[in-house]
Amino acid sequence: MTPSRPSEHGTPLVENQPDRLDGWKQIAEYIGRSDRQAKRWADEEGMPVYRDPGGEKGRVYALRHEIDDWRAGRAKSINGASAAVPLPRALGRRITPAALAVTILAGGFIAIWWYSNSSGPASQIVRVSILGRKFTALDEAGKINWSYTLPNEGLDVGSRQPGISHIEDLDGDGRKEVLISTPSGTVIPYDRGVDESRLFCFDETGRLRWSFEFKETLTFVRRAFEPPWHIRQWLIYGPPGRKRLVLALHHNTWWPSVVVVLSSSGRVVGKFVNSGIVVALASLSSASGPKLLLGGVSNEHRAGILAVIDAEIPSGHSPDRVGSEFECKNCPRGSPLKYFVFPRSDINETRDDHNRVFDIDIQDNQVIARTYEDLHRGLVGIYEFSCDLRLQHPSYSDGYWEIHRELQREGKIRHSKEYCPAKQGPGTVRIWNPQDGWSDARTATAR
Repeated sequence: MTPSRPSEHGTPLVENQPDRLDGWKQIAEYIGRSDRQAKRWADEEGMPVYRDPGGEKGRVYALRHEIDDWRAGRAKSINGASAAVPLPRALGRRITPAALAVTILAGGFIAIWWYSNSSGPASQIVRVSILGRKFTALDEAGKINWSYTLPNEGLDVGSRQPGISHIEDLDGDGRKEVLISTPSGTVIPYDRGVDESRLFCFDETGRLRWSFEFKETLTFVRRAFEPPWHIRQWLIYGPPGRKRLVLALHHNTWWPSVVVVLSSSGRVVGKFVNSGIVVALASLSSASGPKLLLGGVSNEHRAGILAVIDAEIPSGHSPDRVGSEFECKNCPRGSPLKYFVFPRSDINETRDDHNRVFDIDIQDNQVIARTYEDLHRGLVGIYEFSCDLRLQHPSYSDGYWEIHRELQREGKIRHSKEYCPAKQGPGTVRIWNPQDGWSDARTATAR
């Protein structure tokens, strides 16, 4: 290993130097390899790594710009025809000109294959963007690490940035995966999250691992709903090495939604269909096992909902009436663990849009679901649950009665506060579970 020395410009290397990497961990992360691989490249291939004064136990460091130069030179040497493959010994016999030509040609093909299928040692990716029809991964300095050209599907992906752009080690192998989506190109209300058509997963060197697009047709009593389906929300949950990805997809035009759970390898683990949009996702660890919480609206009940499903077996459908137009005929078997329906306030009843659960907040010993009652005026319903999903305290945000009086003056509400059904807070919350069916979950709480 190269001993400690000053920089190329003759000035000592100091701790706060911007391009300095301290320790094997930082060096390995920067080149996108393991600590062991970084050490091997330093020992065997001359990657510039130094030690601070102090002998063998001195701290290891490297400089980003020197590693970049070394990588560039290494890539060129690997791409050279004669450097890629050693000449054969032919059991001690003399190599003929024809054999030499074949060897060099073969070496050239191998080098071209390697270079086109691998970006080699990669610096740490910090963000991903879309430029034209290309996914582009950038490092800390804004340099392009790798790019991937999308197939020509008639979509102007450069119209806006992707709604999903995420970098994380999903499978626990010490290497980060890159998740990035293609936008559908449609315009959606701001409270409905992202609007993506397809999700791609790459490894940190730019190799495509898998892609996902939901192309199934869901059949209900009165009609079938065909693709396209758009990703509205997403969530990653699970322990290290066993991460799962949750995608909430909504039909392009109508009301059904489906929540798809994928493994880190892109395999579909489960699907849950809801007869209404899902716009909020959360994961919850509890004594009875991990849960997924889905917030949105039920078109059958014309009200906001909170669905609780088993995170280990995340399949099923919303508990809609048999024979109703919202009964799904080809949905996955299974049901939610719990399914809450939140009442519409008298203020929400004056509007055309239903209240909907738009946010799920997980705190230390509490789960809070929030519904939009009047999106224009910012009025929110607040439903507080215990960590085992027992309703504790329903209420409305400040300003309820001020808005109530305003609507009363406009003639849209015909009763005063004294006779208002919401005088003591929100009305009855309904709950469904597989054991008991439907029942009331209202907690008596004074306003």
